[in-house]
Amino acid sequence: MKKLIFIMIFCLLITACTKNTEQLDEVRGARLYEQYGEIIVVATQTDITEYETAETQAIEIEEYAVETIEISATFERGNSASNIQNSGTTAYDGDWIYFTNQSKDLEVDRRLFKMREDGSEKTQLNDDWSFYINVANDWVYYSNWTEDGYIYKVRTDGSERTQINSDQSDYVTLVGDWIYYCIPANKGRDDASGDYGIYKIRTDGTERTCIAAVYCYYLSVYSDLIYYSAGISDGSRIYQDGAYKIRTDGTENTKIIDGAVGGIVTDGGWIYYVGGRSDAVPIAASSIDSAQSGAIYGLYRIPTDINAQAVLLSENDIAYFNVHEDFIFYSNWSDGWNLYRMNTDGSENIKLCDVRALNITVQGDRVYFWSTSTTNCRIRFDGSELEQLY
Repeated sequence: MKKLIFIMIFCLLITACTKNTEQLDEVRGARLYEQYGEIIVVATQTDITEYETAETQAIEIEEYAVETIEISATFERGNSASNIQNSGTTAYDGDWIYFTNQSKDLEVDRRLFKMREDGSEKTQLNDDWSFYINVANDWVYYSNWTEDGYIYKVRTDGSERTQINSDQSDYVTLVGDWIYYCIPANKGRDDASGDYGIYKIRTDGTERTCIAAVYCYYLSVYSDLIYYSAGISDGSRIYQDGAYKIRTDGTENTKIIDGAVGGIVTDGGWIYYVGGRSDAVPIAASSIDSAQSGAIYGLYRIPTDINAQAVLLSENDIAYFNVHEDFIFYSNWSDGWNLYRMNTDGSENIKLCDVRALNITVQGDRVYFWSTSTTNCRIRFDGSELEQLY
């Protein structure tokens, strides 16, 4: 007879931040992987079941002894994995949208701003070139490219600007009180000096730790795993070497995808990635550079358990993409980098607008992006209400 375990979930944050909350503790083999808006996804050894959230929710899982356990530790994310994949140029705390401004006015270009959802009360928060924005607990964390990509934090009112590290930090991802990031190895040249690889550091700047000394060029944190696209050296150049996953404690570094892999995002039990159709593509400064140099990229997905063949979702050449709920928004290099949308299974592929879209992020029910023809833009999921923000 199957036995039951009842897990009582307390203190769930029913706020805009809850969709970015992760529970990392294992309980007798059952793991609460991630909370998506008003759905909790619970994985056991046998199945994955969805339950609606409440302030207190009893979750019934088969196969384990009858017991009531309080789970108190939840881990707040500073931004979604897909947004970080797109340079983290927007973030949201439930009251304000924080964004990296794109402007022809060099006095405010690339600076950190905040505004209300309706676009009002635009306020400049710093004078730094700010990317990979994360927001949590009244702090905004970002990579400061005025100072070589070092991680900084500032209060949501713009006060207490504080340096956290002295590393060139890409794909900065806040989970709980840890910040995960990668230090690139000179964008593909095998002449890297000093530190490079995947790192983590506490939000107060202590406990800087090398998770893995690897060539890492795209990074996505999911539960207690880090997924990343990797490079391998031939002594003079670094070539793409597929994708790997590794525990956040540095253990179990495992190759999961062969061939050339560009951007990679983990979302809802799936790995989405831009896959090259060549096994020997040199690492470039970005997926855009790779596309311009002739590398061809399609979008694929594969389950996080890796027990299935990767599925090609789109043969369009893709530079930027963002997975959000049931949709994938992407920049279609095959059509002038215009903004497109498709379902996460690859169906219903439609164009949203004839605008060149870079750094695609999602907040609420709008897609935010940079356009080289204008500045910061946003648009509804259905392609309506295209507007320029600054």
